[in-house]
Amino acid sequence: MLLLGVLIFLEVIIFIFLVFLLRRVLSRNITSATQRLDTLTKDYMAKQEDVQKKLDEVKDIYQKKIAEAKEEAEKIRLEAQRQANDERDKIIKKTRLETEEMIKQAQKVRESLIVDMERQIKSKAVEAACGLMDKVLSEELRFMIHEYMMRQFLDTGLSSISNIGNIDDVSRAKITTAFKLDDNAQKIISSKIKEKTGKDIVFSQEEDSSLIAGLVITIGSLVIDGSLKWMIKDKARGVANSN
Repeated sequence: MLLLGVLIFLEVIIFIFLVFLLRRVLSRNITSATQRLDTLTKDYMAKQEDVQKKLDEVKDIYQKKIAEAKEEAEKIRLEAQRQANDERDKIIKKTRLETEEMIKQAQKVRESLIVDMERQIKSKAVEAACGLMDKVLSEELRFMIHEYMMRQFLDTGLSSISNIGNIDDVSRAKITTAFKLDDNAQKIISSKIKEKTGKDIVFSQEEDSSLIAGLVITIGSLVIDGSLKWMIKDKARGVANSN
């Protein structure tokens, strides 16, 4: 009985020792685990802070890149707008210059047309005046004027001509008169022409009442106009030029 009590006491003592030992081991393991967990927690927090820091850095870089991209886009927009404005100004300037040139050309054409119209009007006016004079003047009065002009022409009409001797082509020689040329006048003209050219020239004759009075001598390319029609035109041109 006593032995049994001793054994039970020993078992209790062993149990208590084992519990104390186990408790101590567990306490040590828990402390180690807690320390390890604290270390892991600290590492995790440090890594989390590092990750957050990197995220913040990436965010800053992103914001910076966005700002730079916006700034570059604004520069590109402004440059494109400037180029567009320059191109628009060039187009406007080119269009203005082309328009001004077209206006100048149109003005030149207009002035040319006006000059040509004035010339045609004057020419037609002179022709009309000659035609009117031919109709208004009686044939007797025209003949009297013709005789007077013929005398003047035969006296002085060929004396001032100096280049008649240089004519080579005398195959076309013609006398056109307002009235029929008499033999005496023809002889005088032939004689004076021979003095100038040194050649005997045979003239064909033609009457043209539109000359009104006087005559026209054609030798090759040389035309000697001593008609009243030419005198009217010459005076008309002198009046027009003086205006």
